[in-house]
Amino acid sequence: MAFIGFFTWNTQDEFSPVEFTKEYEEAVYEIFDLNGSGESYKAVIVKMVDMFQGQFPQVPEEYWNRFQEEVLKDSIRELKKGGN
Repeated sequence: MAFIGFFTWNTQDEFSPVEFTKEYEEAVYEIFDLNGSGESYKAVIVKMVDMFQGQFPQVPEEYWNRFQEEVLKDSIRELKKGGN
């Protein structure tokens, strides 16, 4: 006769909010650099803008360049801050 065991994990623990200190922010930047997340994210944004540019060929290229630059700047900053 086989014994089947079930384990439960308590997910109701309380979590305290993270304080975004300068040290924490620098650690997040370092992790993004080490694991390649920042570069992967940039590649996705570039592909997305290329796709939009192909769908809207009447929009000047200067617009797309500025748009991509702003999205990358804002998105990477927000991603590194955890969206807060």
